[in-house]
Amino acid sequence: MFGFKGKFGLDSSRDVAKLWLPQLGLGTNIRSVLQRAHNFVGPDAVCPIIPIAPSYPRLGDDLVWEFSDEFENAWNVDARDLVYAHDSYPLDLCRTILRIHRIRQEVFRDVGGSMTVLSPFGRKMLAIGALLAAIEGDFPVIREEAAGYELNSEQIDEASTDPEQARMVHLWLHGEAYPQNVSKEAA
Repeated sequence: MFGFKGKFGLDSSRDVAKLWLPQLGLGTNIRSVLQRAHNFVGPDAVCPIIPIAPSYPRLGDDLVWEFSDEFENAWNVDARDLVYAHDSYPLDLCRTILRIHRIRQEVFRDVGGSMTVLSPFGRKMLAIGALLAAIEGDFPVIREEAAGYELNSEQIDEASTDPEQARMVHLWLHGEAYPQNVSKEAA
């Protein structure tokens, strides 16, 4: 397992309540990767992030079905523990993660504290939201790094014709996007 560990594994964070927020996705190896990440993190609670994708409205249902065994047996996930996130709005997921962490910090303040651990394994736009939250909140990010890739030209052809896959997204990460004191001459 690679990633940014932050305070994860330090003696000072040994007794904190760990909340694991894995971002779910469909794929051939994702189940085994999530199982290894879960074993590595050893969370006290799990709140899976379920993407809502306009191009694939049943994605959330398929993911809940795909991981139903993990939800019920390994992770002890209740329906109220699911975090739904629109895959076109990474800042919304970032704010949601920060809000969940802030609430848990208040609840667990007197009993050792709380740590939020992220695992962005699913769709790229939501991974950006999770990573922005990790930067803002100094959260550990646990992920597995790929050793190699195989290129499938049929998938590339399909992706190039899918408008959802070809959509460009722009994120302004730092500074003022639109200065307030722009003169009328410059506009």
